[in-house]
Amino acid sequence: MSQPSASSAILRILIRSTGFSVEEIARAAGLSMDSLAGGAVSYGDGMRVWQAIAELAEDPILGHHIGAGLRLHHVGVFGPLVAHSEHVRAGLLATCRAFAVALPEGCLTVDDTPDELVIRYARPPHPVRVRHGVESLFATLVSLAREGSGRDVSPERVELSSPPPPDPRVFEAFYRAPVRFGTAVDRLVFRGEQLDFPMIGDEPALLRVIEERAAEVLSPGDLRERAVQVCRRLFEAQREPTLALAAKDLGLSARTLQRKLAATSVSFRQIRDAAARSVAEQLLRDPERTVEEIAERVGYTSRSAFERAFTRWTGVTPAQWRRDQG
Repeated sequence: MSQPSASSAILRILIRSTGFSVEEIARAAGLSMDSLAGGAVSYGDGMRVWQAIAELAEDPILGHHIGAGLRLHHVGVFGPLVAHSEHVRAGLLATCRAFAVALPEGCLTVDDTPDELVIRYARPPHPVRVRHGVESLFATLVSLAREGSGRDVSPERVELSSPPPPDPRVFEAFYRAPVRFGTAVDRLVFRGEQLDFPMIGDEPALLRVIEERAAEVLSPGDLRERAVQVCRRLFEAQREPTLALAAKDLGLSARTLQRKLAATSVSFRQIRDAAARSVAEQLLRDPERTVEEIAERVGYTSRSAFERAFTRWTGVTPAQWRRDQG
């Protein structure tokens, strides 16, 4: 299985904010310059970079300090996404959509309800585990929301899975909110009227252009593969993948996604089928799952319709495929 990867655009923002050269960081991390210069950086290499920078800076909470110090003009395309949103909620959502494109698949998720906005970060399993990435991300989101709105935006609470730092008061002073360490998940929670604070540079037409450009700049992989992964995630959440839902997740309009796929001679139907096949094959490996149940999970209303589709994808029926897997 390939390692999850992140966009090198994130890494460039990080490196610029440290004061160290790329050469110094690559050497300290034990990485080649080439590995940091491509479009994508493996999750493991990204963690090694964080580890190296923290050691160079002799700062045990470097990630938090970097995020707390970032401003709109420091963060590339993320700055305009925040600045030109309608209000704090929209700015956070737009920024999280962009980060979700740039970060490993499924790391960043958002629950948006009328009363609350919950941002979760799930660290991919990896032997190299450092605190700095998520702590930088959460502090960055708050810093940008404050500057973009010109208001004192503070979360309701912050939950971090990393152990307590030498002085937790540094975090509480910045967030102006309760901060818990050693939690099961990393979570940043906003509530109340702060989410409705208007952004100073609210400009909806410009924001749409910036969001589409951000998806292109930040993407660590090709569009087809990302679209398949988005549809997979929708199936796994028991939601029917539609062009509109997939496009929104990718930071594109439905028309733009359709056009970009067509330019590579791929239809959205093919994307959906590839995701359905992947999910179906995964579920078929579980002997407790019935074919009827699997059919429903990937959007088919009858077993026969699913069997026809699966046979078209693989050349064999679901039952035969399951037998062939032993």
